[in-house]
Amino acid sequence: MKKSWAMKWVKALRSGKYKQGKEYLKREDRYCCLGVLCELTGNKFVKMDWYDKENVYYIKKSKGNEETTLSPSIMKKVGMCSDKGDNYNLDSNHSSLVDMNDSGKSFKQIANYIKKHWKDL
Repeated sequence: MKKSWAMKWVKALRSGKYKQGKEYLKREDRYCCLGVLCELTGNKFVKMDWYDKENVYYIKKSKGNEETTLSPSIMKKVGMCSDKGDNYNLDSNHSSLVDMNDSGKSFKQIANYIKKHWKDL
């Protein structure tokens, strides 16, 4: 990930400006940690039933479930390698930022992780 974006993201997650939510990038006034990143890029949230690389997020159908993820255009802009914030340079028991967020890690804990591992995201 690009360092400048990582540090903006860390600052935003620590700011207290965003209410944390789960399972969606943004739902009403709550955000996943990746939803905060989307807000920082200045792109609008667009819900779609199909893949569109120019939108902030899209819905992927997987075994009957729907999930929201970062679009390729956002990933390219901020330099991320994964649409879920995976860190493949850690051991095989790695966890994505989405998993951390949805399992109850606070934005502060996630910010600390991003600050430490931004090069690998």
